[in-house]
Amino acid sequence: MTAYNQMPQQPTPAPAPAPQPVKEKKPFYKKVWFWIVVAVAVALIFGASAGGSGKSPDSASKTDTNTTSQQTDN
Repeated sequence: MTAYNQMPQQPTPAPAPAPQPVKEKKPFYKKVWFWIVVAVAVALIFGASAGGSGKSPDSASKTDTNTTSQQTDN
């Protein structure tokens, strides 16, 4: 026997896995969910501003005609 056979053999280390490529994070304004939130917010703001005072012109004219007809009956 030779001296080479008597030495304990260490297992060869497994090759290190290749480093994973680092994914670059997108900025928040380039993500789809951000633009969906913006679109919903704009639609809500536009709808609220277009709504006006909340009274319909029909209901306002009905109350005016009722008060005038009561005054003329006297």
